[in-house]
Amino acid sequence: MKDLDFLPVKTNKLIDTLQEWLDEFVEKGGSALKKKIGAVLNELLRRKEISPLRYDEIKGEHNIL
Repeated sequence: MKDLDFLPVKTNKLIDTLQEWLDEFVEKGGSALKKKIGAVLNELLRRKEISPLRYDEIKGEHNIL
């Protein structure tokens, strides 16, 4: 999947990246950043590092489709 080309491999770094991008998104917004956040969330869900409930909460809080 092309969206995953920019994602860190290690789970802890992936979580750090998600937090950094969420903070940046709150400050600046942007559709490209929203897509990247969505890709990170999808990968964390795939790895079972976040629950489906938390996944939905984060997507809902930040209006990420």
